[in-house]
Amino acid sequence: MRKNIIKAKTGLYKVEDLVKQLLEQYKECRDNDYYLTFRVIEKLTPEELYRPYGEILLKPQRVISFKTIERARRKVQSKYPELQASKKVQEARDEYETAFIGYAIDGNHIPRIDYNIGE
Repeated sequence: MRKNIIKAKTGLYKVEDLVKQLLEQYKECRDNDYYLTFRVIEKLTPEELYRPYGEILLKPQRVISFKTIERARRKVQSKYPELQASKKVQEARDEYETAFIGYAIDGNHIPRIDYNIGE
């Protein structure tokens, strides 16, 4: 399987390496995938940073996939416990995962859970 390697003006990065660097540098990235995505785009393609969201949805190939960033965050956080999200966010994510499993098995409704809790 091919590693996700992305080209930026600053050189070649594995997505996972960049995400790890950002999780170390910005604690907010550990709790908030939107903030992490903002920082990844800021680092790799700053010219795309303030493009309208609708354009990103219609032409996503110009920006790294948000799902790729989220997957890389999960992988890094599982490898490096010191980069885990806050306890509150971890609990909310666990609650959402449980709700999703219930949905997958029983078809139950998934409640809206705000796991981007800031203090």
